[in-house]
Amino acid sequence: MAIRENFGFYEGQNLVLAFEELLVNNGITISQNSDLESKYLSVFDVLFHFEEIERLAPQGNYRSLFRDFSALYDLGLKVLSVQSHNDFKQLLPHLEKLNGCSVAQNEKSKITDQDANKIIELYVAALCMRFCKNISLDHPQSSAGDNPDVIAEIDGSNWGFACKTIHTKNSQTIYENLEKAIDQIEKSKSNTGIPVINLKNIINHETIWPVGHTFPIVEKPFSFLWADVNSIRESLLKDIGVEELRNLFIGKKSLLGVLFIAQSATSVFLLETMSPTATRLNVMSLFQINEQEFKYEDIMVFQKLNHYMQLAN
Repeated sequence: MAIRENFGFYEGQNLVLAFEELLVNNGITISQNSDLESKYLSVFDVLFHFEEIERLAPQGNYRSLFRDFSALYDLGLKVLSVQSHNDFKQLLPHLEKLNGCSVAQNEKSKITDQDANKIIELYVAALCMRFCKNISLDHPQSSAGDNPDVIAEIDGSNWGFACKTIHTKNSQTIYENLEKAIDQIEKSKSNTGIPVINLKNIINHETIWPVGHTFPIVEKPFSFLWADVNSIRESLLKDIGVEELRNLFIGKKSLLGVLFIAQSATSVFLLETMSPTATRLNVMSLFQINEQEFKYEDIMVFQKLNHYMQLAN
């Protein structure tokens, strides 16, 4: 499921400033020359061009500015929305990582940037905090790798979300990541759970937002993003096979499926503004290897996660 909500430049600026204040209040200062600082400054670059130069068309050299703006806004919003949660301090070790890695979830990060892989854990934990009381987040530095990254108490049951950020479409590598995720859930206090695969590094972001191009309708770039998501699903079924995938889950706590998260950005011509408009694209896709195993209550959990992922204000 995916929807699009609008947020303006000034709203974005205010939220990013509030996010910086939250970080400072928790002892985290944005480091000079960090990717986080670059994302932060992009917000003011966009506003400068928008106010002083022209009604900025989000294409050409401005794509990176808009992508950075959208990425920081979305992450900041997710974190600010749960700052009053009883377990908010669980997020602090991950927030401290923001100064040393690529923070965006709508563009690729280097395979050597291992801390960038941890940001999806922060993101999923913040989503869970919107509707869950008790959250535990595996420490990003002292993790032993034998626990799901996020454990959330949902309706009296402990859900484990084992998050993996992949850098390749190779089906065998993804299969091995699933195997590790299922094992992490199995060894934990979780009663149930699901592997979460972050697809940001295998998405063709250039196709979704080509240089100098604005789409007439948002459905077109969305179709490209969905095609990237579906290609992983289809490759797993073709290269590994449904029976082999099922065997991974037999006798395990994990639900027989995978939760894919894919984010990007594009430019769409909006009739209400009569101009090209930078547009974030967020997709959460549930791959049910065995649909019969999923109860109504399980589907509702994923719908809630998706709902809070899509909110833009």
